[in-house]
Amino acid sequence: MPNELTIEISDIVACARARQANVTLAASPPDDRFLVAGASPDMTLDVTVGPIPELPTGRVVFRGRETWSLVESAGGRRLEFGDFYRFKGEQRAILLRDDKPGGDLIVSPTAEGAPTREPRKYVVDPFAFPGLELLMYWELSRRGGCFFHSSSVILGDRGILFAGLSGAGKSTISGLFEQAGGTIFSDDRNGLTPGGGRFQIHGTPWHGTPSRAKQLGARLTHFVFIEHGSANVIEPLPLLEACARVLTAGCPPYFSRELMDQVAGTCERIARAVPCYRLAFVPDPSVVDAVLGFID
Repeated sequence: MPNELTIEISDIVACARARQANVTLAASPPDDRFLVAGASPDMTLDVTVGPIPELPTGRVVFRGRETWSLVESAGGRRLEFGDFYRFKGEQRAILLRDDKPGGDLIVSPTAEGAPTREPRKYVVDPFAFPGLELLMYWELSRRGGCFFHSSSVILGDRGILFAGLSGAGKSTISGLFEQAGGTIFSDDRNGLTPGGGRFQIHGTPWHGTPSRAKQLGARLTHFVFIEHGSANVIEPLPLLEACARVLTAGCPPYFSRELMDQVAGTCERIARAVPCYRLAFVPDPSVVDAVLGFID
């Protein structure tokens, strides 16, 4: 197993580098399907196993659902994960860099994960949730893109995002389109990148059905907001509502006013560039014909 791993998600290349000879890096499924070789990194994570350094008490800029916090102090900015990784016998923190994306990932074994003999060798997954995902959200927002709570379906020359709240049916509708010959990049989280007045869909390894996560890209042609219904009903959205729905479906960096303003502009550009629809559907194969018959 290597002392360096490189992963690419939504055209962003991140390289993790172990700084100690007794540390080996290994990516877990489905992240391992997004590993690449020879790509120049856009961000780096320097990995060290040891005590998390004492830092000045800081201001909590943002707290994310008890799993992580962004803290700002005289010592700089850092991502803290509390006891989130304790089930793995470790604690983590990422000391962020101000001059470039990425940072220093510190992995500290807890009492449960402490060595029983010396010397100990450590195997670390540098891309474990939620650290890399947060850094990717940050970087893609800077680039004029965004990640979305969505499933992606590629069928012929159509690239469709189905967005909705948890339980709206993203995985269900993905399965129905998959049965009809569609390719799924992810059924829960996808990235959109801009280029030439268009947007490109990218799969991610995060949150969805692992077997559907693919490192593929395709042009976005339709953005569909789904909900369960008693019949298949699809209708185009007016621009203002489309803008609001695209923004609501996004995964923006809420902790940054500057980037939130940028993401809002990105979402407006998506709504202007791509036809947006509302879809109420029944969970059977008839929805595939209903959607394709309408958008074609």
